[in-house]
Amino acid sequence: MRKKTIVLCCNWFTASLVYYGLTLNTSEMAGSPYLNFFISVSVEVPPIVMCLFMFKYIGRRITQSASLLLGGVALLVVTPLPNNTPSGIIIALTMFGKCCIYISFKVVYQFTSELMPTIIRTIGLSTGSMCARIGGVLSSIIYDLGKYTGFDPLALIIFGTCSLLCGILSLMLPETKNLNLPETIEDGENFGKNVAYKLTPKAPENEDGLEEGGIFSKASIMHVR
Repeated sequence: MRKKTIVLCCNWFTASLVYYGLTLNTSEMAGSPYLNFFISVSVEVPPIVMCLFMFKYIGRRITQSASLLLGGVALLVVTPLPNNTPSGIIIALTMFGKCCIYISFKVVYQFTSELMPTIIRTIGLSTGSMCARIGGVLSSIIYDLGKYTGFDPLALIIFGTCSLLCGILSLMLPETKNLNLPETIEDGENFGKNVAYKLTPKAPENEDGLEEGGIFSKASIMHVR
C-alpha cells in the first residue's frame, strides 16, 4: 500500500503541476494569445471521449503510463528546437503534451478510487487531491524560473522530466480493469500481486457464469445498497 500510495501521489502532483503550468501560461506562447487560449481549451475535449474507450479496452495502468510518457516526450522535444522554428510546431507539440497530461489527470481519479481499499478510499482521494493542489501552486512558480534564470526552456524541461518519471513509476501499479475492488487494508496490500504486469486481466466469472469486476461488480453493488 505504501508503494501504491507514493506512486499515486506523485501522479497527482505531476498531473496538476504540468496541466496548470501549461494552462496558466498559454499567453506566453508565440502567436495570437486569443487563438492559443482557444486551442488550449479545445485540446481538453478529445481526452474526455478518449478516456471512455481507453478505460474499456486498454485499462487504467497502461493509459496512465502512456499518457505521461507521451506528454513528457512532447514537452522535452520542444526544448532543443531553435528560435527560428515555426510557432505552429511549438504550439502543436506543447498542446499535444497538455492533451496527454489531461488524460492522465482524468485517469488518476479513477485509478486512485479503484486501488484504495473501501475503508480508506476517501482518505486516499483526499491525499492525492492535496498533492495535486501543491503541484498547482508550484506550477506558476516553476514557469517563472525561466525568466529569472534567463533559460526559457527550463520550465518545460522540469515538466517533461516529471512526466517521464511518473510515467515509468506508473508501471509499478497493478491493473484494476475487470477486478473486484479491495475492501480492507489486507485486500489493498494483496491487490494486483498476480496481475501487475497483465495488460487487461480477465474478469472472473460468478456462479451464474457472468463476468464481474470493477466498480459495478456484484459485491460492490451489494455494499452500496
